[in-house]
Amino acid sequence: MASNATNALLKWTEPAQESGALAGRLAAIDAGRPVVEFDAGHGPQQVRARVLQDMAPGSEPWAVGQSVLLVFERGDTSLPVIVGRVADVLPQPCLDLRGDTLNFEGREQVVLRCGEASVTLRADGQVIVKGSRLLSRASESNKIRGATVLIN
Repeated sequence: MASNATNALLKWTEPAQESGALAGRLAAIDAGRPVVEFDAGHGPQQVRARVLQDMAPGSEPWAVGQSVLLVFERGDTSLPVIVGRVADVLPQPCLDLRGDTLNFEGREQVVLRCGEASVTLRADGQVIVKGSRLLSRASESNKIRGATVLIN
C-alpha cells in the first residue's frame, strides 16, 4: 500500500501550462546572480534568474549581453532558469587530443602556469621557464647546449 506522502503526490495536479524554451540575453550580473532580459509576448522584461549548476563553472566567463536559453519554472516567466548559452557557431576546441599525444598551439605564445611557476613557449623560438626553484634530473646524460651558455 502506498504511503500518505505518495498518495498526496499522486493526487497533486498542476494546471496544464505551455512549456518551452525562450532565447534571451544576460542583462546584468548582480552580486553573482544573473539578470536576464527577454520578451515573452508582453514586451521586454528583466528578471533575476537561476543557472543550471553544470553551466556555472564554464570555461569562458559569463558576459553581459550574451545570448542565453531560458526555461521557466511551472511556465511562470517570473521564474527563469538559464540552461545554456546560445551562439551561432560551435566553440573551437582548446585541446587537440590525438592518441597518446596532447598538442597545444598558440599563434604568438603558449603559457602553462601554476601558482608562481610558468613555462612560456613563444613563436620566435624562445622558451622561458620561471619558478622559485628549478630542478633538472636525468637518469642518463643531462646536456646544456647553446651558442653561448650563461650561468649566473
